[in-house]
Formats: sequence, C-alpha cells, structure tokens
Amino acid sequence: MTEILPLFYGSLHQYQIGNKDQFLHAIANLEYAVGPVDTMKLSSLFIPETTLMLKNAISLFEAGYVDAAYYSMRESIELILTLIYFSEKPKNDRIELLKNWSGKKSFPATSDMIKFCKDNHKNYNQIIRKIPSFPGKLGNTRKKLDKFVHKQGYDTFYLYHHYKRINLPDGDNDSAIIDQFAKDLKECICLIAILSLALDPFPLMLTDDEIYYRVQLLSEPYSDWFIKNYLKEYEVEKIKHTDYYKEIRNEIIANNEKMNEAVYWINNLCPVVIVEKTDELIDQSHLLEDYQKICIALFNMTDKIIRIQSKNDLTPFVRQTDPETLHNSIPIRDIIEKQSNGNHFNTEIKGLYYSSIEIKTEVYYLCHLKPLDDGEKKKIENVYKSEPYISLNKEKHTKNSKQTSNDDRQ
Repeated sequence: MTEILPLFYGSLHQYQIGNKDQFLHAIANLEYAVGPVDTMKLSSLFIPETTLMLKNAISLFEAGYVDAAYYSMRESIELILTLIYFSEKPKNDRIELLKNWSGKKSFPATSDMIKFCKDNHKNYNQIIRKIPSFPGKLGNTRKKLDKFVHKQGYDTFYLYHHYKRINLPDGDNDSAIIDQFAKDLKECICLIAILSLALDPFPLMLTDDEIYYRVQLLSEPYSDWFIKNYLKEYEVEKIKHTDYYKEIRNEIIANNEKMNEAVYWINNLCPVVIVEKTDELIDQSHLLEDYQKICIALFNMTDKIIRIQSKNDLTPFVRQTDPETLHNSIPIRDIIEKQSNGNHFNTEIKGLYYSSIEIKTEVYYLCHLKPLDDGEKKKIENVYKSEPYISLNKEKHTKNSKQTSNDDRQ
C-alpha cells in the first residue's frame, strides 16, 4: 500500500523562471492600450488590473502557488473580455450592467460575453473573421487554465509539486513544469494583446511612422521586440487589413498633417523643446498653440532655462538637456506657492534658480541653471517682441490642420 505522504505546511516547492524579465517587459507592452473615449475610465482600471494579474501569476508560480498562478492568468483574460463587452454596450445599458457587476449581482458568464462580442462588437468580429483560428485558440487556452484552477490532475496538487519524485507518476522535472508555465503565460499575453487591439488599435497603428507623427499620443506603440516575439506576422497583417483599422488609419492621414520631429516632441504628453530645431518649429508653427510658442521663444532667450511651466498647465515644457539635471529640479508647483503673481527672478533652491514672468495675463515659471542677468531678464520680459516669437506667428501657406489626439477613437 502506498504510504500516505505527510504534508509539511509552509514548505511549498518553489520555482525560478529564468526569463522573467522578458515576460515583465512583454506585460508592460499590454499597458499601452487606452480604449475608446467613452470607456477610457473603465480602461484605466481594467487594463492595469489585467497586467497586474499576469505579474501576480509569475510571483505566485515562483512561490509554488501553481493553481493560484493559473487562476490569475485565467482572470487576466476574463478581465479584458469584460472590458470589451462593456465597451460595446450603449451608455445607459453599460451603467446598469456596471451596477450589477460592481454589486456582485447577476452578470453574464465569460462564454456569454464572448458570444455577444462575436455577434455585436464590430472590431472583435472583424478580427476573428480575419483570423479564424483565434476563437479556437482562446477557447483552448481558457480550458487549459480551467483544469489547473479546478485542480484536475495530480500535477495541480501542492503535494505533487513538493513530492513529485516520490510515489507519484514520474517524468516531470522543474524544467518541464517551468517550460509549460512559460508557454501558457506567453499564450495568455498573446491573446490579451490581440483582444486589446479590438478595443484600441493604436498600440499597433503607432508602429507606423505615417500615423505616429500625426497624432498626440495617449497610447504607446508596441515595441518591435514585442511584436516579433508575441504577435505572429500574419496576425499583425490580418489586423491591419480589417475595415475598422483601415478606416481609422485613413481618417488620420486625411485630416492630420504629419509633424516634423521638433513639433512632434512639443505636441505630446511630455513636451520637449529642441531649441536647436527652432527652424523646424517655425516651419510648422500653425500646429502650435500660443502658449507653446511663448515657451519656445523663452527657451531661445537663454540657454540657462531648462524647464518652463505655466500656472494653469499641468505638464512642464523641458529643454532637451541632461536628464539628471531635470530630475534634480523641484516641481514648479512648489515655486508657485512661494511666488505671487508678477515678475520674480533668481530664487535659489537646492542649487537651481527659479523665476516667474507674466506674459499676456498668463504666469510662466522658469527653472534655470544659473541666475539670469539684467540683459536676459529684459529679453524675457519682452519675449513676445522677440524674433523667435514673431517668426512663430507669421502666416504660413500650409494647411492648418488640427492634430488629432489618439483619444479620438472608434
């Protein structure tokens, strides 16, 4: 008779995933999706939770909680499917469904949500028509994960992993178990990447320079490494040929002028002013707002200025310079508390200098490396009369196309 194995509590068999950093890098790519405007708030909650579940799966597996790791992977897929389901519902229906979901009341099963999306979600429907193998791959992966979650088979037992070479079927070693988990995790990441593109095609679309330089970024593009290792080439091409993908791409190209590099960097979420490329900024100044032109002109007044922020703007403009210097500068909002409206120059804090200047009823706060001299102060006070500012405001015989933010989504 087989001896009953004693359970030593707290002595789980642990594993070490050798390429864990690569998996974490891949998961970081999944965080780039934002989703349609009307469900962006939901996306900002569901997508981070989805990626966190995948990270937790790695930690749980390495700690020996194998079934819990597979549960986390299963839920990561269910979360992104739930988000897609919500995104296709009319606003009033979505509000009611959210009440049921958050109140833990009756809510559709995952299989019901998949069927609904297949029948009603335009983007999802087009993807599975272009990639007919996708629903089968999704279904098979979910079934495989369910087997671990429901503890079907000896290899789902904690005892198996602790005593896997004693009185139990042999043949599995650490390497085989780790390789299987890594394969399953990669499948989950691949599925979530494609499902995310049904919500938000921009992580793929922004890999195309013709799109990248025409929009103000909220999403980020999938890295070349991620696409090469996690998305099959034919799947990428099939998605690019869906109607919804082509419609969005064509609309962006038709309605948005392609930005040069200098304008691109100043027009995005973390605006950087490349002073050496002021001529390029002047060439496309019709794509800039007046406060941006003022910041560009201020940077041109002296190379001492490394950061500029207006009182009502949350994001500072920075000079393309030594990032360590910028890192050491304190947030300009702290300066706002110290300086009232009006012009103030050369307040020294922790080795850097801070000034404020009122221009056209707006107050701009400047961070600079050295004190401003009298000549520089005078130039700054008259910046709207300076040659750079005047040049930036000259009429251009170029189409004045308002750049689209990639939150203008389907």
